[in-house]
Amino acid sequence: MKYELTGDTLTFQGRQLHRICALVDLPEIGVKAGDLGGWIEKVENLSQEGNAWVADEAKAYDSTLVTGNALLKNHAVAFDQTLLTDNVVVSDYAVISGEAEIRGEAKVSGGGLVTGVSLLANKAQVSEYAQVVDSSVLDEGKVLDSAQVLNGSEIRNQAIAFGNAQIRNGSVLSDEALVYGQAILSGVEMYHQSQVHGNAKVAAPGSQLFDNVNINGNTVISNAVWIHGQVKITGDVMIDKRQEIKGDFTISSQAQMESFYKWGVINESVKALPESHQADGKALLDLATKTISALSPQMQELALNNVQKQFDTLAKAHNEQMEIHHE
Repeated sequence: MKYELTGDTLTFQGRQLHRICALVDLPEIGVKAGDLGGWIEKVENLSQEGNAWVADEAKAYDSTLVTGNALLKNHAVAFDQTLLTDNVVVSDYAVISGEAEIRGEAKVSGGGLVTGVSLLANKAQVSEYAQVVDSSVLDEGKVLDSAQVLNGSEIRNQAIAFGNAQIRNGSVLSDEALVYGQAILSGVEMYHQSQVHGNAKVAAPGSQLFDNVNINGNTVISNAVWIHGQVKITGDVMIDKRQEIKGDFTISSQAQMESFYKWGVINESVKALPESHQADGKALLDLATKTISALSPQMQELALNNVQKQFDTLAKAHNEQMEIHHE
C-alpha cells in the first residue's frame, strides 16, 4: 500500500471525504512517506499502484478513479464516473465530471471543465475557463481561455480554440486550424492552417475549410460550403448558397460575394456548353478571370453581366445551329 485514509474528514457535496497520507516515498512527484495528500471518498478513487496521487486540497469521489501516474492537485475536483490515468495532470480549480476520460500526458488547469462523455488524450490541453462537453481533444490540441467545445466536436493535431470561440455539433478542428475571438463553428470541418475568428459564424453542417482560408469580421455562413486556397472572407458578408469557393482573393463586401455567385453561374454555363463551344467558353472565362478581379465591386458587377451575356450568345448560337441541323 502506498497510502491510507486518515481520520481527517470533510463533507463536500453531500459526500464524506477522507484526507490521505502517504505510506511510502513517491520521489517522482515529490511525495515522502508521512506527507498528507488531498481528499478521496473511498480507496477505490485512488489506485494503490504507480505514482497516481491526489494532492493538496484536490478531491476525488463518486466512481472516479485516479490511476497510473495521474496527478490531481491544488483545488481540482474529479467526480461521477471519470478516469484520470497515464501521466495526466489536473490542477488549479479544474473540474472533471460525467464520464470524462483524461489520458496520456493531457493537462487540465485553471478553471477548465471537462464533462459528459469526453476524452482528452496525448498532449491535449484545456486551461483558463475553457469547457469541453461531450467532445474530444487529442494529440496536441488546445482549448484555452473561455472557448467551448461541445456536442461531439473534436480538436486534434495542433489545432487550437481560444478566446470566446464556440465549437459545436460535431465540428472538427485538425492540423493547425485556429478558431478564436467570438467565432462560432457548428458542424464544420477545418484543416491545414485555416482560421475562423472575429465575430464570424459558420453554422453550416457539411462545410469544410482547407489550406489557408481565413474567415473573420461579421461573416455568416449558413449553407454548406467548401472553401480552400488562400481565400479571405471578411466584413459583413453573408453566404447562404451551397457552393465551392477556391482561389487566392479577398471578399470583403456583400457586393463582392454576389459577384462570386455570378462566377459560379458562369462556371456552370461553361460546363453546360456543347463540346463544339467549350474552347470558346473556357477562353472567355480565362480572360474574364484575369481582368475582372482587378476591378472595383461595382465594375465587377457590370463586367460579370457582360460575360454572362456573351455566354448566352454562345448558347444561342449553338441552339440555332442545332435547329438548322434538324431542318
